[in-house]
Amino acid sequence: MPLCVPRANGAETDLEAKEVKIGRTRSIVCRNPAEAACDAAVRAEVVAQLRESLKQGDTALVGNESFRRFLATPDGDHCALDEARIAEDAKFDGIFVLRTNTRLTPLQVVLRYRDLMTVERLFRSAKSYQRPDTMTG
Repeated sequence: MPLCVPRANGAETDLEAKEVKIGRTRSIVCRNPAEAACDAAVRAEVVAQLRESLKQGDTALVGNESFRRFLATPDGDHCALDEARIAEDAKFDGIFVLRTNTRLTPLQVVLRYRDLMTVERLFRSAKSYQRPDTMTG
């Protein structure tokens, strides 16, 4: 089902959501088309850089975790692009899953999740606040 979630700046985020129940577990699977496009662009950039790095040899790839996700060693000696891993990664572009035990609608679950992110951001901000009378210098 399509959802339109309001944002703080007045804009809206379009989502697609589906409720999935497996046993007693209820999940809301969400897909954000804008995030999916962003994920695809990032992956395309990483793969393009990987293709260039492969031309320089395998040692250029050792420390890069982004690259390792898409590599295989088919002959046991040299790295090569693993097209199957790239395709598998693309399946999850823009997707996130929210597990819940509430009876809220999928839209309400998404909105509560967004509220949770705001609360956590405020909590981190409050924890990092230093009272003026305790500052030195």
